[in-house]
Amino acid sequence: LSLNDGIRLGPNPSANGRVYLTTDQDSEVKIFSLLGKQLMEAMTLRANLETPINVSSWASGMYLVKVTNAGGTK
Repeated sequence: LSLNDGIRLGPNPSANGRVYLTTDQDSEVKIFSLLGKQLMEAMTLRANLETPINVSSWASGMYLVKVTNAGGTK
């Protein structure tokens, strides 16, 4: 996934139980199930630094990623 607003997430499906998230600004990230349960504590990402996220214990499915930075929340 690559959005025009500077967020990149992949691979989909995950590789070796990890996905990688990159943002173009320092950001706070939270990940939720589709039922709204927060699955990952808020983590701070540094701009343009690829950050691995361990998803190996999560069930296959769709998840919501909330990214907040100076540009707002996406």
